[in-house]
Amino acid sequence: MSKYVRANMTLFSFLLAWVAIPMWAQHPAFETTDPDTTINIVAFFCNHDTTTYTYESRKWKVNAGDTTEVHRLTEKFQLVVTDSTPDGYKLVYIPLSFEYNDTANSNDKLMYEALWNQTRNLRPEFLMDEMGQLTHLTNWREIRDAMKNGNKMMLDSLYAKRPELDSVMPRQRMESVLALKFINEAGVMDAYEEVKTLFDLHGGQVKIGTTEVDDSTSFPSHTKLWASYETVEDPDEDYEGDYAIQSSTITTLSGEEAAALIGNVFNVLATGEVAGKLQQLMVDSLNTQMTITNLEDYHYFFNGWPKLMRKQKIVEIKDHKNVDETSIEWADYRWGIFGGEAEEPKNSF
Repeated sequence: MSKYVRANMTLFSFLLAWVAIPMWAQHPAFETTDPDTTINIVAFFCNHDTTTYTYESRKWKVNAGDTTEVHRLTEKFQLVVTDSTPDGYKLVYIPLSFEYNDTANSNDKLMYEALWNQTRNLRPEFLMDEMGQLTHLTNWREIRDAMKNGNKMMLDSLYAKRPELDSVMPRQRMESVLALKFINEAGVMDAYEEVKTLFDLHGGQVKIGTTEVDDSTSFPSHTKLWASYETVEDPDEDYEGDYAIQSSTITTLSGEEAAALIGNVFNVLATGEVAGKLQQLMVDSLNTQMTITNLEDYHYFFNGWPKLMRKQKIVEIKDHKNVDETSIEWADYRWGIFGGEAEEPKNSF
């Protein structure tokens, strides 16, 4: 759960983390068409199905060819289907373990530990429709309150260690922005990035083979999408009917567009006077284009349970590159039988 806050970056990296570019994965309309030409991403779950996943998040910077890892976080969690009806499913998320690799800043560990302690005993309960799309988070208010406490503890630690931030990004404004992100059910659901990644494409349909799309709706981008059924290589881990979907989206922004995009973040977080100065600094310094590359790789079991999900976002400006990578891979599963007692949450610091 600690992934939803990125307050420990350098100012530039922090701003890049707020840059949002639309990606291809916006639920293609589900239709019943020729099964030989399309793959439908549908959940066929049973009551008490249990799957355990390992999540890893990594971030690194490349400056003039010099690579530095700035973040590595590993989580293990369990998903249990506690109810299955013709109308959908009830899915419970159980955090199991959490480890943060202190590669860059010892303050990070203190913040992540505070957030983990606030969320480790929560059991988010998601509702899904018959296709496997997430529709509700029934106990979102309880989780929102825990996040509020976790945010306060995180900001207490951050601003105590870096008091100079308050003159650039006032503590009260930062706290308000974080509170707004989790003010309703949708915002709290978005905080569970790992669950959304696993099920965001359910209810959609993709064409088998390769599809390429150019889009200039917001910024010029080119997307290449590939989908196929997978070959059975290991009978213990692969099944007939497993399938994979991959995509790459490259978006190019001019220096002015990049400065304007990042400037919007300054306007939200920084004081008016500081925001103006920083935005002018960005305009003066970003005299070259920004390239944002999003790579996605999704693998599913035949019954719709996610098997392996990978995402990588690369932001390039001149000789500076920020890479943000996440992966979620199944560790074990028990399908069609009672899942048993979950492991007790634990952390490693």
